[in-house]
Amino acid sequence: MPELRGWRNTYFFQWFETTEGGILFKVGQLPPLRHEPPKELAKAMDEQDADYYTKALDCRNFNYGLGAVTYLRRIVEKRINDLLDLLAEVAQHESSGEDALTRIREAKTSPRAEDRLEIANTLLPERLKAGGCNPLSYIYDITSDAIHRKSEEECIDAFDKARSAFEYLFVQLRHEKTAREEYLASLKILEEKSKQIRARREPGQIGETNSGTGKTGH
Repeated sequence: MPELRGWRNTYFFQWFETTEGGILFKVGQLPPLRHEPPKELAKAMDEQDADYYTKALDCRNFNYGLGAVTYLRRIVEKRINDLLDLLAEVAQHESSGEDALTRIREAKTSPRAEDRLEIANTLLPERLKAGGCNPLSYIYDITSDAIHRKSEEECIDAFDKARSAFEYLFVQLRHEKTAREEYLASLKILEEKSKQIRARREPGQIGETNSGTGKTGH
């Protein structure tokens, strides 16, 4: 089997003679071809998710559609509880939060991904539901249908349709979580500063200052 060495890679080819001449096939390379998730998406994933998604992309690029949609759905199933935890954090700071927290706790105890997904969809921020769509349900439904009913070629088409929505959704959810954490941290700092300022004030100085007198109003 001939090989061609590049600057950093080694490529392996195999030649098959035919009546019309021959066909040259690339059969491998070292290091193996990998397709990493986009940087923003990788930041939103843990190590296992990133590995699954890399494998999904590799399957897609080598036309293994069933493998691609299987890995994609596995990530969605795995991340539903993480998403519910994130939604619970949001619910804690909203007026209707107690009802949402109860539903989230019930959903997390369900062994069925569909049950957890249904609750997650109802609590997903509206700004992530373009046109009223539920992206999580769409991704889960299209990949599940492909796994059980579609050919390799149809699975590839399903993966391609779900991929953009998947990447956008999980990147945006990470931004939501980061922004909320930064907001709450800043509020805590402001609260402490406000307490320090109030503690330094002399009795009778809390209130509005009368214009031009420097005296506090009561």
